[in-house]
Amino acid sequence: MRGSGAAGLAGIGAINPFAGGWLVRPLIHVSRRDLQRYAAEANLDWLDDPANEDRRFDRNYLRHSVLPILEERWPDVTKRLARSADLAGEAASLLEDLAEHDLRDVGDRPGRIEIGGLQSLSEERKRNLLRHAIRRSGLPVPGAAKLRSVLEQLIPAKQDAQPLVAWPGVEIRRYRDNLYILPAGASQQPADDGQVLGDTPLQLPQGLGTLSLSPGVELGLDEAIIEQGLTVHYRRGGEEIQPVGQAHTRKLKKLLQEEGVVPWMRERLPLVYAGGQLVAVADLWIASAAASKPGTAIRWREKPVLH
Repeated sequence: MRGSGAAGLAGIGAINPFAGGWLVRPLIHVSRRDLQRYAAEANLDWLDDPANEDRRFDRNYLRHSVLPILEERWPDVTKRLARSADLAGEAASLLEDLAEHDLRDVGDRPGRIEIGGLQSLSEERKRNLLRHAIRRSGLPVPGAAKLRSVLEQLIPAKQDAQPLVAWPGVEIRRYRDNLYILPAGASQQPADDGQVLGDTPLQLPQGLGTLSLSPGVELGLDEAIIEQGLTVHYRRGGEEIQPVGQAHTRKLKKLLQEEGVVPWMRERLPLVYAGGQLVAVADLWIASAAASKPGTAIRWREKPVLH
C-alpha cells in the first residue's frame, strides 16, 4: 500500500541483520490458524496482544477487514500472497547482487560513490545502486523523489559547488568527482570543550570516532611535548602549523584544501594542542617542532570519510 519496490513487497524475512545481531522469525511461514490449532491440541497457554485487534493500525485493518473479503473470493489468498512475497524476495536479492557488483565499479565504498562510474550506468541501475549504498551505510532509504533529486541536482553540479540533498537522518553531498552518503549532522562542528588526550582512547563527540596515542613509532610526537598535557580542540580559524617535512609554517586552511579534505569535515577535525600550541592535526600532520624519532603516533579510529 506504500508503493514499495521488491524489497518492500518481500516484507521481513525469516533471518535479518538487526543492530549488532540478528532478528530471527522461525514461524513466519506458519499461519496463525495453524499455530492456534497446535497450541490448543498441545494444551498450551498463550497471550494475545490486544494491540493486534486495533484496526487503527494498517496491518490490523488489512488482517481483520480486508483479508476475510479476499478469502471469500480466493480461499487460498494468504498462500498466494506469501508466494508473491517470496518471489519479490528473490528479485530483491538479485537487485542487491547487481548493486554490489556496481558498487565495486564505483570505488567499492558505500559512503563514497565515484560520479564517473555512476554516470556509466542506466537510470534504473543508478537508483538501485544508491538505495543499496544508503542501506549499506546503515541509513534510511528515501522515496523515489529524493533519489531523483540526487541524480538531477548533485551529479550535474559544478565541481566547486557544494550541493546537498537531505531527508530525515541522511545527507548526500557532492565534492569534486564523488557523492558522499552521510548521516544527518555530518557538517555540524562539535562543541569545543578541550577534551584531554591521555593514556586511554578518547571518545570524540558526534560519531567522530576515537583518538589514542601509540608510542614507539619511527616518527611521532616527542615525549616532552606529551608530558605538557594534550588537549583536543576544533577549528576556530587562522590556525597555522609547520608540518614535518615542510620548510615553512602553513595556514591550516590551505593545507586542508591541498589535501582534498571534504569541506564539511574541515571544521570537525580534532586538533591536538600542547602548552597552547597546535602540535598535530588529527592523524594527518605533526608539527615539526613537536616531533621526534622515535615518537608517539596519534591514531584516529572509526573516523568519518575525509577524502
